[in-house]
Amino acid sequence: MDWKLEIRKIDNGYVLKGKFGDSDLITEQNIEEKDGEFGGLESMEDLLYEVMEYFGYYGSDHDQERIRIVREVTSKDGDFHIRMCGEEFDVKQREEKK
Repeated sequence: MDWKLEIRKIDNGYVLKGKFGDSDLITEQNIEEKDGEFGGLESMEDLLYEVMEYFGYYGSDHDQERIRIVREVTSKDGDFHIRMCGEEFDVKQREEKK
């Protein structure tokens, strides 16, 4: 069974066009570019989640292992936070090994 997913970059986001196996059904979905300083990163995050879901790798919180998309947000003081699934978490700065 062949699956096909085509991704096109357009002015205001992305277009995903996919075909499932031997079916003649073709789906098309638009992901709009988000506004704001980090809108491009948020849109890319949405795109990657859609690709994972299309191929069945989205998973759930109950899976023993799964793929996650994580964005690191570094603050001016050197601490950083991570964003997963739209939520931000504080992470202590890693100490350098001596």
